[in-house]
Order: sequence, then structure tokens, then C-alpha cells
Amino acid sequence: MQKRGQVSVFVIIGLVIIAAMIFVFFLFRSFQEKAREITNPQEYLKSQIQDVKKAVVKCIGDESEGALTKLSMQGGHLNPVKYINYYDSKVTFLCYKVKDDEPCYNFMFTRMEIEDELGPLLKKNIKSCVDSSLSPFRKKDYVLSTGDYGFDFVFSDEALLVILDYPVTLTKSKIIEIQNEFSSNVKTDFWKTAVLASSIVNSEARGEIVDLVKISPNNLYFEVGRRVITGGNLYMIIPRNGGQTFYFAVET
Repeated sequence: MQKRGQVSVFVIIGLVIIAAMIFVFFLFRSFQEKAREITNPQEYLKSQIQDVKKAVVKCIGDESEGALTKLSMQGGHLNPVKYINYYDSKVTFLCYKVKDDEPCYNFMFTRMEIEDELGPLLKKNIKSCVDSSLSPFRKKDYVLSTGDYGFDFVFSDEALLVILDYPVTLTKSKIIEIQNEFSSNVKTDFWKTAVLASSIVNSEARGEIVDLVKISPNNLYFEVGRRVITGGNLYMIIPRNGGQTFYFAVET
């Protein structure tokens, strides 16, 4: 009992020390900002606009990664119509039956369909995240103002690039700092997995047997798995580099 009591005391002391160190760190940082503000207001605003930039870029990156994950988890659709529930995800049927006596029909998505779904979601979610992230900066000793919100993105084979034309202006007395544009480039294997998914869907639509033993070992970038589900098969395309797994279903 005595040893346990000693251990508890040491744990408490350790937590107190850590809390004190964190407090001193933030206090020191606050003093640094205050000193910079007094001695060089221009540099102070420059440092603040860099903090704003980090917050906005983080929003772009986080929301982009979240949308890409959802696309991959749900078979390329953010709002699936025909799907199966799999671990709380709505996995789209990319090939499904129209006539019982025929193979499934190919309903593979196109790039335009993906962009039409992705664009509005990113535009809305990033704006919401950015405005929320800017709130703490509005409470400081300068005026933060924003211009019109402009959004654009490029979804290439290698990455999702999102660009915001959203001017943020910091004003203190007669000193002004402006950041007009923000961007984040998120690497992704989405389109590479989509190409492989399309070849599997094409085979299923022709009524062919998809031989995973031939597919997976010969593919340098992806491993393909399959599970039998109610009414069909669930496919998993798993990047060997540790990226996001792409799921889709086929009705049989």
C-alpha cells in the first residue's frame, strides 16, 4: 500500500510538472508576441497572417482527406443510391442486376460524376471549417476581414489540389497584411484504384469469373480482396503503400 501511495504521488508530481511546463511555454509565447507587437507591429502582423494561413491550409487538407476517404469507402459515391451497409459505410454497387437471367450491368462512375459530387461538398465544408478556424483571430487586437469566397479544385491521377481565393486582411492602426490565396495538395491513389475497379466491373458485367489469384500477385501497387455478401460480392482494393482502401460491391 505504501509503494502504491508513493507511485501515485510521483504520478501527480509528474502531471503537475508537465502542466507547469505547458503553461510556461504558452506564457513565453504570449510574451514573445506582445514584444513583437510593441517593437515591430509589421512583423507582428506578418507572424499572425502566417498563423492564419496555417489554419486555413489545415482546413483545406483535412476536409479534402475526409472527402477522399469517404469516396473510397463508398465505392466512388458520396451519396450512394444502390448500396450495401458495410461497417457503417454505404458501399456502392458499381455493377447490379437489371434482369435476373443476365449478368450485372456496369454502372461505373465517370470523372465528371465524381467532380460533380465532390466540388459542392468541398466548397461548403471547407468554407465552414475556415470560418470557424478564423474565429480566434477575430478576438485579437487587430481587425480581421475577409473578401469574397472563391473555390476551385483539380482532381488529377496523383492528387487533389484545392485552391481558395479568399482574401484575409489584418489591420492594426495603419498597418495592413493580406493573404489572398490558400491551397493544399493532397496525394491520393483514388484514380489508380478506380482503373482497377473498372476492369473488375467490366469482367463481372461480361459474366466472367474474376480470378483474384491472377490479379493480386501480379500487381505491384495493389492487393485485391473479395468477400461474399448478401446478393453479391464486396471487393477491396488495398494500396500496398498503405493508402486508403477502395471498396465497391457487385450484384450477382
